Amino acid sequence: MSVKILNNFFWIVFIVLICFFLQETKILVIGGINPNLILIALLLIIFFQKDFFPLLFSLIAVSVIFLIFIKFWLISLLVLELSVIIFYLFKKFLTGNKAVDFLIGIILISIFYHIAVVSFSNYYFSIRLVLSEIFYNLIFGFILWLVVEKFAIIYEKRT
Repeated sequence: MSVKILNNFFWIVFIVLICFFLQETKILVIGGINPNLILIALLLIIFFQKDFFPLLFSLIAVSVIFLIFIKFWLISLLVLELSVIIFYLFKKFLTGNKAVDFLIGIILISIFYHIAVVSFSNYYFSIRLVLSEIFYNLIFGFILWLVVEKFAIIYEKRT
């Protein structure tokens, strides 16, 4: 395994764990709605990460960490990870515009995630809450897209 792939692997694991921490501390809650930071981070990673295998190995590592330390969220995380992997495989059939496809991914995965989590748990499902979260995810995700895209351009110029 090359140093670059190993470095990407650790960064992806670190980013997902930070997003989980921020999501659980509810720092970004507005009107009772918490953005799904893990979803947004994973989608950003699949659009800016060129190699699939560091992403896949990172998702497996994060799942193992959750299995050992945070079992309560394991099903939710696995649903999210599976959704992101499926989206990664099918994103080539979308518009071809990365930003638009990213926003489509937020919508599709958010809907699938909530339907799947309701199926596996006693999670309360409210259309208003789901639509509010999707809206918040879209706004927050778009802002993060602009920031990450700017840094990616700067990084590419350096290398």
